[in-house]
Amino acid sequence: MQRLDSELAAATPPPAKCAELAPLVQKIGKVCDDCHQQYR
Repeated sequence: MQRLDSELAAATPPPAKCAELAPLVQKIGKVCDDCHQQYR
């Protein structure tokens, strides 16, 4: 959860364009996937 919080904090303030948000969303998604792998 702490890793997700730090990734979300890096996305604040939100980018001016939606296209600029895509890499951040992918990075956050990877953090989620990495964490979930530990608990499978």
